[in-house]
Amino acid sequence: MGAIAPVELFQRFQVRAHAYAHRLRYSPELVNEAVGILRASFGDEWLGAQDDAPGIPFSLGRHPLRMSLRTAGDSQIMDVLELCQYLKSVPGATAAVIIANLKSSYGDTVPQLAFAYRLVAAGATGVHLEPPAAGGRLGDIGFQWAETPFMAECYAPTVAKRGEGTAEELRLAHDIMRLLEGRTDAMSLAVRLVRPLVSAHRKAVVRA
Repeated sequence: MGAIAPVELFQRFQVRAHAYAHRLRYSPELVNEAVGILRASFGDEWLGAQDDAPGIPFSLGRHPLRMSLRTAGDSQIMDVLELCQYLKSVPGATAAVIIANLKSSYGDTVPQLAFAYRLVAAGATGVHLEPPAAGGRLGDIGFQWAETPFMAECYAPTVAKRGEGTAEELRLAHDIMRLLEGRTDAMSLAVRLVRPLVSAHRKAVVRA
């Protein structure tokens, strides 16, 4: 999938999103607002950039947000509108870090934003992402409830089918493939797992 002119990309997305508005019961104004939020947050160059890396199979090398803008089906449009609703509530001081995290680790950051948004709506205070945790690690969400501090982890539970890799193994493969984008030299990379993979282990492997 090659680069696409930002004007064409957003015009196509807006046309399709406006066509779905009545059936999916959202205001067309939300579409125009979402396009403005995305362009201001991510930039036209990044949103319209080429999203395939040589040698990466299927969609592992494609960013979910770019794919949603290009595909613009009903579920992709709702994903974009939902993301922009969360971004509207992000404090300015943390916006740059959150956008960087969405670019590099979209699948982990969107659930954090979703739960943080709901905690704020429920009345929690001091809501922030990636609070420091024990051992130099980072949690997902920190907040206060009734003046008591909490740290929460958020994830989508899955059940691995027999013969299939776990969700964390698939995420690890995705993260590694993204790190290799732009490499032109032939290589073979293997990761030997000596214990069941969890989110903290996956992040440590990618950072290494």
